[in-house]
Amino acid sequence: MSNGLSKNALCAWGMAGSGFLAQIICIFTLNSVGMTIAYFSPDFGVSVTDAAIVSSVYGITYGGFGMIWGACSDRIGTRKTLVICGCGSAVFMMSFGLFANNLPVAVFLYACAGAFTAGLGTSLMPKLVSSWFASRWVGKALVVVSVGGTIAGVVIGVLAPQLILGFGWRGCFVGISLIGLCVTAAIGLLAKDAPKKYGQHPFGLADGEDIELSRMDEHAELQRESMGAKVIRVLKMPVTWKMGIIMILIQACIYTNTTFMVTTMTAAGYTLVAAGLISSTHRTAQTAGSIVWSPLTDIFARKYILALLGFLCAVTFVALFALLEDVETAVFGAATGFVLIAFLGFNKAFIPVYESQITELYPPEILGTGSGLIVTISLVGRFFGPFIAGGIIDATGSYNSIWLFNAACVLLMAVLVLVWIPKTGGKKYGNPF
Repeated sequence: MSNGLSKNALCAWGMAGSGFLAQIICIFTLNSVGMTIAYFSPDFGVSVTDAAIVSSVYGITYGGFGMIWGACSDRIGTRKTLVICGCGSAVFMMSFGLFANNLPVAVFLYACAGAFTAGLGTSLMPKLVSSWFASRWVGKALVVVSVGGTIAGVVIGVLAPQLILGFGWRGCFVGISLIGLCVTAAIGLLAKDAPKKYGQHPFGLADGEDIELSRMDEHAELQRESMGAKVIRVLKMPVTWKMGIIMILIQACIYTNTTFMVTTMTAAGYTLVAAGLISSTHRTAQTAGSIVWSPLTDIFARKYILALLGFLCAVTFVALFALLEDVETAVFGAATGFVLIAFLGFNKAFIPVYESQITELYPPEILGTGSGLIVTISLVGRFFGPFIAGGIIDATGSYNSIWLFNAACVLLMAVLVLVWIPKTGGKKYGNPF
C-alpha cells in the first residue's frame, strides 16, 4: 500500500515538475528578443523600435494559439501536447538564430515559436495540475509550476549576455534552443496523461474519498468528442466569457505595468539603476507572493483570494500614484518606492491563483479547451492595455497616470470575481467536478 502511495506521489510531483520545466521554456523564449534586439536589429537594417514588431507578433501568436493547444490536450493528452510544443518552440528558436536575415523572416520565425510556446503556459497548466492533484493540493502544486518561470527569468538575465558575448546573437538563439530541446526531453520523461491511464488517482485524496470509476469512464467517452464540439461547448458556457473578461483586465494590468514601470520610475526622479533595481524587487516579491497566496486557495475559496489580491493591488497602485507625484515628501523618501513595489509584487500573484480557480470551473474533459480559450480572449488585454495606457499618458502628460489605470483594472477585476465566479476550492467547497 505504501509503495503504491509513494509511486502515486512520485508521478504527481513529477507532473508538477514538468510544469516547472515548461515555464522555463516559456520565459526563455519570451525574453530572448528583448535580450538580443539591440544586436540583431542592425543586421536587419532597422531600428530597435521597428524590430520590436517581432515581439509584438510573438505575443499575438502566443495568445492566439492558446485555445488550439488547450483543445489538443483534451484530445491527445497533456504529455504529447507538451512535447510537441517544446520541440516546436525549440526548432523555430534555432531557425531564428540560423536563418533570420531580414525583419519579415524574423517576424515569421519568432511568431511560429510563439505559436508552439503557447502550449507550455497558462493554457495547459490548470489541466496539468488538476489531473494529478486533489482539489486541496492544486494551489500547492501550482507553486512548483510558477517558481519555474521566476527562476528562468533570473537565469536568462545572466545566461543570454554571456551567450551573446561568446557566440553573437545568433549563437544565443541556438544555445537557448538547445537548452529548450533538453528541457523538452526531461518533460517527456516526467509528464503523464490522466492518472486512470496508469491505474492511479489524483494525489492528496482524503481518507475515504473515492473516485467514481463510472464517472471516469463517462469522461473517457467524452474525451473522444471532436475538438470542434468541445470548443462549441466551452463557448456556450457563460463562465468562459466571464473569466475571459476577468483575464483581459488582469493582462491589461500586467502588460501595462511591465511596459511602463521603469520609464515611470525614472520620470519620477529615480535613476535608471534604481528603477532597474525596483523592477528586480518587484519580480522577487512576486515569487514570494506566489508561494504564499497560491496554497491559501487550498484553504479558502479561490475566488476570495483572487478578489483580495485585486483589492490589495488597487490600493497599492493608488499609493504609488500619490508617492510619485512628489517623492521627496514621502515618509521614507525615495525608499518608499521600493517598499510599495515590493508590496505590489507580493500581491500581484494573479496567475497561479487564477490557474487554481480555472481547474474547478470546467469538467475535466474540456478543461484544456476552456483554459486555452480564455488565454486567447485575454489577448485583448495584452494588446489594448499598453495601448490605452499610452493614450492616457499622452492625454495627461504624465507617466504616473498609468498607476490609476492599473488600479481601475484590478479593482474592476476583483468586483467581477466576487459577483460572477462560483465558490470553489478551499476546505469547504472543493472541486464541483
